[in-house]
Amino acid sequence: MVEVNSGDSLTVERESDKTHIRVYLSSIKAPALGKQSKQGETQGEPYSWESKESLRKIAIGKRVRVHMEYSRTIQTKDGNDLTMNFGAVFLVQKEKNVACVQLEKSLVRTNILKTGENASKFLEDLLASEKKA
Repeated sequence: MVEVNSGDSLTVERESDKTHIRVYLSSIKAPALGKQSKQGETQGEPYSWESKESLRKIAIGKRVRVHMEYSRTIQTKDGNDLTMNFGAVFLVQKEKNVACVQLEKSLVRTNILKTGENASKFLEDLLASEKKA
């Protein structure tokens, strides 16, 4: 089972124990979706909805393999700690990194920290896909 949260994150169900795990695609950044207005319109960044919809079409109903790469703990606006788990997600049938597919469609961009830490093991593939777009 896969549920798409945004253009760069999804929730997957682990086969062994049916646990749901939210995975942020490592070393990429999608446009922010934003909040829904009272009129029902979403006020996000340009192409945010297209990015999410593309990831949904790529991943929903497909078996995926996840390579967890790193975690980061951030403090939310309400003062609580949130642990974000970053990984590379591959379509099992095609052996294709979903982040590369998103980059090739120009719906996300690479996001590398200036320190270079916490970069994806698949960074070269990501950069090549971004350049291809």
